[in-house]
Amino acid sequence: MKKILINICRHQTRAAVLEEERLAEFYMETGESQEKMGNIYLGRVVDVLPSMQAAFIDIGQEKNAFLYIDDALPHNWQEGKRDKPKPNIRELVHSGQQLLVQVNKEATGTKAPRVTTQLGIPGRTIVYMPNSDQQVSVSRKIKSERERQRLQQTTAALLQASEGAIVRTLAEGLDAEQIAHEWMYLRAAWQEALEKSRNNKIPALVYQDTDLLNRIIRDLFADDVSELWIDQHEAYKQAKKMVAALYPHLQNRVRFYQGRQSLFDHYQVEAEIDKALRRQVWLKSGGYLIIDFTEAMTVIDVNTGKYTGKSAQQLEETVTKTNLEAAKEIARQLRLRDIGGIIIIDFIDMKQPSNRERVLQTLQAEMEKDRTTSYVVGMTQLGLVEMTRKKSRQSIGEALTRLCPTCEGKGRVLQQAEVIQRLWRELSGYAKQAEAEAVVAYLPIEVYRELEPADKAAWERQLGFELFIGSKENLHPSQYEIAYLGAKAEAVRLFENQLV
Repeated sequence: MKKILINICRHQTRAAVLEEERLAEFYMETGESQEKMGNIYLGRVVDVLPSMQAAFIDIGQEKNAFLYIDDALPHNWQEGKRDKPKPNIRELVHSGQQLLVQVNKEATGTKAPRVTTQLGIPGRTIVYMPNSDQQVSVSRKIKSERERQRLQQTTAALLQASEGAIVRTLAEGLDAEQIAHEWMYLRAAWQEALEKSRNNKIPALVYQDTDLLNRIIRDLFADDVSELWIDQHEAYKQAKKMVAALYPHLQNRVRFYQGRQSLFDHYQVEAEIDKALRRQVWLKSGGYLIIDFTEAMTVIDVNTGKYTGKSAQQLEETVTKTNLEAAKEIARQLRLRDIGGIIIIDFIDMKQPSNRERVLQTLQAEMEKDRTTSYVVGMTQLGLVEMTRKKSRQSIGEALTRLCPTCEGKGRVLQQAEVIQRLWRELSGYAKQAEAEAVVAYLPIEVYRELEPADKAAWERQLGFELFIGSKENLHPSQYEIAYLGAKAEAVRLFENQLV
């Protein structure tokens, strides 16, 4: 059973999903950065790029949205056309055109938000698609073919001319009346949104997805959730009202938290969030993961660490146990950190093909718990696993951290000895070009501690001028500062003033 915790503080809402008392998923929303994903805009095409098969759409945000050809094609285009080339993007959109688009991927870093013309209004059991031409899709997680056919027929009977639908997993077992009730609600919500935005200036927001609290109840609160804790009274009352109307049998699972500790501290969530920002993740066996991010992909390295086995004969068993544990933890970390895109996993090399297959099957089984679409390609002879996971929003690292102003994202700074050598080389250049009696220079504190007095004396003899070298707290660890080159008297004055 799962637990859901919702913490509301000032202008921030955070949600944590616990599985077996461990943090499995984390979501956050602030008033300034409310999620745009799911919002529908009436935008204007500002640029069409045939070479990229894409267009840019002004939706009234900081960056123009990116529309790729696949997201501009009608829903039924793929039927019978897999071997045919896609049309040119100019056949679908043109500059100046007004276009209804929905954000299906948040802006991240330097990348613009991505949008689609295939609109969808999500409900708990069904997604209403106002322009899908009678298309009905059923969640792949519903395995029974008989149930799939029933849901497909039930939903198809509700459609009008241009409408389509996606039947979600929670629709399994529901009768036609329950599905129709939500369907009519979603259709009415869309018609109301269109009517309200009819006279708005373009670009305009037409439909806004609900806030985090409502999305959590809509998408995650189900029979497998034993408790939903909320620590803010108004939000608690709102949640109780929503659950009473939609899922009355779950009302007693919505609870108001009034403990002395904060809700997240009580369940050790704050500590788990901090761990999710670290590069290294320890496994219970003593092994560990290293998670590194690049612009193109995420790379995860598995290491045995302290877990080495008792003898050489046990090496294969030790490695396999570490890899099996790592596979489970990797699936958890991908969900928790909301890592998307291309993912490469470097498992420890295993000799036996059966062991490699066990690890791969474990990873695939754990990824089945993930609501986000993922695909495990396979494992190479070197133990490398290639996989992808849909990226639609910022990862936890992107949401909670910023680029380091010291190392500027490199994660490393120059060695102290290298900073000293760079200062020496620049001073050597000045000695050849300029006549001076003294130099005033400053080093970062840690670098200054590495500079020996004997080195300074040797420099003075070789350079031919006196050196006044001190330290500064605010200097970048990889930089130094030459503050003055000239007369000794002025150098003494500047250096003493700096010391004061």
